[in-house]
Amino acid sequence: VAGRVIKAAARVYGGGPIRAQADFIERIQRTGLAVFNQFIRRVDTPYGPAPEYGVPVVLRSISGGNYTVAEDELTKLTNEFLSRV
Repeated sequence: VAGRVIKAAARVYGGGPIRAQADFIERIQRTGLAVFNQFIRRVDTPYGPAPEYGVPVVLRSISGGNYTVAEDELTKLTNEFLSRV
């Protein structure tokens, strides 16, 4: 049975996960497990209030900055996930 790994909350530098996390992701890929290409960057601003309001980030009507980035990354991850199931 093939496994799936979602590496969430990646620290981003230069458009991708920092080197330490990229190395970890590569090690997982070498084991033969399928790894999603899309990652979610570690940004506390959009995710912090979600539990308080009970509304997921992608459903809140806030735009701009980190909110737009978070929504875009979650949408891309969802689409990639759905394309694999």
